[in-house]
Amino acid sequence: MKIRIIILFVFFGLIIAVLGTFSVLSILSPIKAIKNLNQTYYDTAYLEDGSDEYFILEKEEAFLKAKTKMLNSDSVCLVINLADSTVTLELQGVMLLKSRIEYMQSSKIFKRLRRSTYLEYLSTPFKIETDYSTFPKEAFIIKQAPKDTTETAPPVAKTDTLNKESICFNLYLDRNFRIDIRQVDTLKNVQYQEYNKRLHKEKISYLIKSLLKFKVPEYHPWIRIDIPANEAKSIYKALPYHGLVAIKL
Repeated sequence: MKIRIIILFVFFGLIIAVLGTFSVLSILSPIKAIKNLNQTYYDTAYLEDGSDEYFILEKEEAFLKAKTKMLNSDSVCLVINLADSTVTLELQGVMLLKSRIEYMQSSKIFKRLRRSTYLEYLSTPFKIETDYSTFPKEAFIIKQAPKDTTETAPPVAKTDTLNKESICFNLYLDRNFRIDIRQVDTLKNVQYQEYNKRLHKEKISYLIKSLLKFKVPEYHPWIRIDIPANEAKSIYKALPYHGLVAIKL
């Protein structure tokens, strides 16, 4: 009986230790990210004590620099302006689609970055490395051609499934940035639940791998935005696989 009690104490002690380690790693991760970003992108010649009004102009300049660099791309690019609550698709400076952001949220670490770090970090467009979505980016329909006119069937009207889908997609960018875009008033169906489960599993899996290696996990800055479903779907389908993204926070 005593042995069982000791085993239970050890077992629960291990669980508490693991949970405590997870909590500590979660706290240290963004702190480490802030330190690394400030070391990588900090400009020693920049005066950090400028006025807020002047910093607003500098952020706009950094945003325009990122957009200017995208002009060299012959593919569709994504432009996210949280300050203006807009998301646009652009091709060499020409706006193709504009969507209004209904809801937004972002990492809190951006408020703790040095001003020069922020400006340098966002003055270059990000590149999409991979993505994940609740719907296919490209849909293919395979049809067998009729042998003669007797096998030709009249066209059948297709039901619009847009209202039955949960339109969500995640863009994994270089420089460890992540963008989570979802439709406004997302349907909490199986697609939505699987989407959330996958993102949660990714985070837990990364924490476990870091725990096994006895190191602080790398933090991924993120933004979450909600826009109308049809516009979210159009944006995802129009973006190339390794498209460029300019962001203004």
